[in-house]
Parts: sequence; C-alpha cells; structure tokens
Amino acid sequence: MIAAYISLIVNAFLTGLVGWLLRKVTTAFDEQTEKIAEEKRKQEEERRVMQGVLLAIMKDSLYERCFRALSAGKITLKEKENIDSLHEQYNILGGNHNGDKLYERVERLKIMPDD
Repeated sequence: MIAAYISLIVNAFLTGLVGWLLRKVTTAFDEQTEKIAEEKRKQEEERRVMQGVLLAIMKDSLYERCFRALSAGKITLKEKENIDSLHEQYNILGGNHNGDKLYERVERLKIMPDD
C-alpha cells in the first residue's frame, strides 16, 4: 500500500517535471522562432531599402546618359550598349515608364562609331 502511494507520488512528480520541461522547451522554441522571424523581417526591409537605393542610382545614371546623348543628337555604340544595359536593369528593379519613354527617344538617335 505504501509502495503504491510512493509510486503514485513519483509518477505525479515525474509527470509534472516532464510537463514543466516541455513548457520550457516549447517556450524556448517559440522564442527562437520569433527571433528568426524578426531577423527575416529586418533582412527583407533592408533588401527593400537597398533595392530602392539601387533603383534611384540607376535612374539617375540612365537619365543622365540619355539626356547627354539626346543633347548631342547622336550616340556611340559603346554609349548605346551602356544605356541598353542600364535600361534593362532599371526595369528589372521596377523602374517606371518615364525611363522607357526616354530610352525610346535615345533608340531613335543615329549611332556613331566609337572613337
């Protein structure tokens, strides 16, 4: 009879201990999962910011080169290749139609030999 009570007490204690350990592990897992999710959110925000910065730099470069060529009324093959590349990457990053319109005007320029 006493052995049955001791067994019952030990079982209750072990059950409680296992429950407590499971809560600890679950809490630690949840905290780690939240840390990972927060880090992922931060990285995504940083990626968006960097994409915006890169887009702004590419827009400035594309527009400057297009305006320079349009002012000259002609373009060299090397300049045209650079503008083509900038325009393509600008669009991949989400550039707007103003860049397309400007690029279309450059497309109509006479291509001169490189010096």
